[in-house]
Amino acid sequence: MTDQRQDFAVANLETDAGPSSRRVMIIDDDYDFAETLKDILEPKGYETAVYHTSSQALEQGESFNPHIALIDIRLGRESGIDLIKTFKERGWKTLCVMVTAYGTLDTAVGALQEGAYDYLRKPVDAMELFSTLDRCFEKIRLEREKIHAEETLKDRNRELEQINSRLRLIVESAHLLPSCSELRHLGPLLLREFLKNMGAEGGSLYVCRDDALELVTARNENPIPETIPFPLKSRSPFSVAIETKEPVLVRDITEIPEIESSGGDNYRNSSFLILPLLDDKGVTLGLIALHNKAIPPFTPQDRELGAILASLSAEVLRELKATQALQESEERFRTLVSNIPGTVYRCHLDPDWTMEFISENIEEISGYPSSDFIQNRVRTYDSIIHPEDRSAVSEEVQERVRKKEAFLLEYRIQHADGSIRWVYEKGQPIFTRDGNVLWLDGAIFDISDQKKLIQDKERLFALSIDMLAIGTFDGHLKQVNPAWSRLGWTEEELTSKPWIDFVHPEDRERTLDAINDLKSGYPLFVFENRFQCKNGDYRWISWNSVPIKGEDLIFSVARDITDLKREEEARREMELQAQRAQKMESLGVLAGGIAHDFNNILSGILGYTNLALLDLEEDSMAYSNLLEVMNAANRASDLVQQILAFSRQNKKNRRAVQLDLILKEVLKLLRASIPSTIEIRQSIQKDVGYVLIDPTEAHQVVMNLCTNACHAMEESGGTLEISLEKNTLHEQIPLFDNQILPAGEYAQLKVRDTGAGIPAEVQSRIFEPFFTTKDVGKGTGMGLSVVHGVITRIGGAITCESQPNEGTAFTVYMPLTAKEKRDVAPHDDVFITGRGRILLVDDETMIVKMGVRILERNGYEVVGVSDSQEALEKFKEDPEGFDLVVTDYTMPKMTGDRLARKIFEVRPETPIIMTTGLVQESAAKQAREIGIREVVMKPFRPSHFTRTVQNVIEMSRKGD
Repeated sequence: MTDQRQDFAVANLETDAGPSSRRVMIIDDDYDFAETLKDILEPKGYETAVYHTSSQALEQGESFNPHIALIDIRLGRESGIDLIKTFKERGWKTLCVMVTAYGTLDTAVGALQEGAYDYLRKPVDAMELFSTLDRCFEKIRLEREKIHAEETLKDRNRELEQINSRLRLIVESAHLLPSCSELRHLGPLLLREFLKNMGAEGGSLYVCRDDALELVTARNENPIPETIPFPLKSRSPFSVAIETKEPVLVRDITEIPEIESSGGDNYRNSSFLILPLLDDKGVTLGLIALHNKAIPPFTPQDRELGAILASLSAEVLRELKATQALQESEERFRTLVSNIPGTVYRCHLDPDWTMEFISENIEEISGYPSSDFIQNRVRTYDSIIHPEDRSAVSEEVQERVRKKEAFLLEYRIQHADGSIRWVYEKGQPIFTRDGNVLWLDGAIFDISDQKKLIQDKERLFALSIDMLAIGTFDGHLKQVNPAWSRLGWTEEELTSKPWIDFVHPEDRERTLDAINDLKSGYPLFVFENRFQCKNGDYRWISWNSVPIKGEDLIFSVARDITDLKREEEARREMELQAQRAQKMESLGVLAGGIAHDFNNILSGILGYTNLALLDLEEDSMAYSNLLEVMNAANRASDLVQQILAFSRQNKKNRRAVQLDLILKEVLKLLRASIPSTIEIRQSIQKDVGYVLIDPTEAHQVVMNLCTNACHAMEESGGTLEISLEKNTLHEQIPLFDNQILPAGEYAQLKVRDTGAGIPAEVQSRIFEPFFTTKDVGKGTGMGLSVVHGVITRIGGAITCESQPNEGTAFTVYMPLTAKEKRDVAPHDDVFITGRGRILLVDDETMIVKMGVRILERNGYEVVGVSDSQEALEKFKEDPEGFDLVVTDYTMPKMTGDRLARKIFEVRPETPIIMTTGLVQESAAKQAREIGIREVVMKPFRPSHFTRTVQNVIEMSRKGD
């Protein structure tokens, strides 16, 4: 039968009302014969229609839609063969059987060539008639089954393509999830991907807490509960999902009245899907609830694919802290898979392996384009199989087809460039319902490199600088290369016991988990653990491992990354130090600002106190009280200097200092700031001597040591012991860290606490910058390093003794120096009489009033202004009328240096003095560079201030 006649039969059968309907059209000009055929057929269940002419059959027969036409070869003057041609022209889908009493063999052949399926001779034998009709209907049935099988296969392929497409989307979603390092970022992304993959418009993500489900994110038209307390309603979807640990699919909630809401009724339709997110032990981490799915509702396929995505999501949720490592691993795996040079095909089971389809990647494997092999247009696939492998390939495929099994092959092919390539092929036969082979489907991969790798294995093991190993899944190394000797082990020692024994105990559990992944057939890339050397040390090893197909073996490439780990740790430490340095710098700026404002206040206190003292008798009570105010203000000024030292905005000013006075000042401050549970005991000698040190730094040393001691006892209390005595060393003594303390006289300061002590393993690091054992927020790690730096710079030393639960003692040795004679008046009682007109500018009104009174008391005419813009205007009104301008450095609207520049533009030779409560060396230098005569630091004494004013005015009048 030709293809066109097959089309007629199949199309006709597709219009059949059912298997019992068998319609036969009889066309014969012999009325009696036609009626006889009808009488024979109808009792047997055939539906018949009789026509006596071609025109009658053509006019009336199409509505009858016959399966088979019995046509007389001669219809009066017409020919039955011509009628078959007409059927074909009109597109009739009817099998034609010729019936004749006169036909010869040539006539029958001619009828068959024109499209007849068979022919019968008159008189027709009933058995032969039924046999012919049975063959016709069997032919129609077979064609129908063939088309049905083809359509079924197409539907299955479409279904698989749809599933594959959805799986690809799920994989893409899984690749997106590890990019989030926080749940608040992961939640919306997770829900968005579930909505996209499941085709839902609404949903929510809840995570399980101890006592409730907590909402992470949602997409709903109406609000839903932020929390759903436990226990949940027993018949709620959430409760069922948590108890069964399986997805809950409801296609129509209206058909299941016993379902109770979990906490919200925001469904626009009645279909929803609940997916539990489980950890590796089956504990529910959270729930994804999806609803408002467009028609059709959720399906079992949605449930299965949703479960896959839920499993991947749970893994990300569980390993959120390891997101970066997981992301890198997935990226490497994706890259490896995308680079596999494989091709897929569909071919016939014939000697040539005739290809119906073969993907374009075959050109990468064979060197020939895929179009060459389709229907053997240019060459057959069999022609490129190595001659020595052809029979083995054919026999293996035939055997697997006979057993209806998939086949796995390894063989050689001849590349277009003449080279020989090894390929790996995996395929399976596709059968019809009758068990006949339709075709073979499969994939082919180039494994030439893998083959070469196996062939050169011994040479690779001998020459590789990496550590190579072949191991078993049951925990033993079978073979290692000489590079492992760098860890001290011999091959015999490494293969004599389970390899997990060499792994650091803290890394063994996750190492075994990684091996289980390898058992599943997945490669393992950049896995890191610690491996023991023969000397007992552990080295960090990076592993790249793949399972060897069919051998239950693992091939691994290991690399020692210990040095890289250390470099990475050092880099992180440097970054942390930089962050702490920035923090200290910010604190310094803040401290400097506070010191500036405080100096302004102290300037007023000291200035007005000095003025008040001048008006009182020295034996009066008020005079005595004001002297105490002066002393307190001076101590406050010293504290400001400490703040300035902290902010690194003052210069070191070393001088001979009596440490007993510093200690007493610190203890006063310390007693007011520490808990009452800490007792302070002191033993301070008064005649120890003098130490050449910046007083502020000396104060800082004592304060830091005492503060650290108090921190060690703040939880349980204790005793703080402080002692100061003179110690004469007659010979040098060795200290820790290879330091030597020369012989000589020292002030020995000891600070001891009864706290928990310092662990022995960190005692060697306590003087390192930023090293601290305190909790975050309780220390910067700078205190002891600052103390160590100060003491070292003055030629001294510091030691530490500490025992667990017995406390810590720091001993400081500071070299003594000769006494420094200084005459310091308790207050300024000397005023200098001067003359001249002065413009005084300061944004603090109190400072302006005080300065005006001091200067006027000394005979000067003063114009005091608290606004820099106003001061500039007053100066412009009478530039020659001012003998001196005194301006503050830090002022709003216009700073002192800018005001000075504006004044110099008007009158360049104007003498200017700048006052400041906080000025850096660079700023003071810059002030002098622009022409400012003097810089006076706040708080200033009236005598010093008036002397400076007098000197600048006199030098100006003399022409400098």
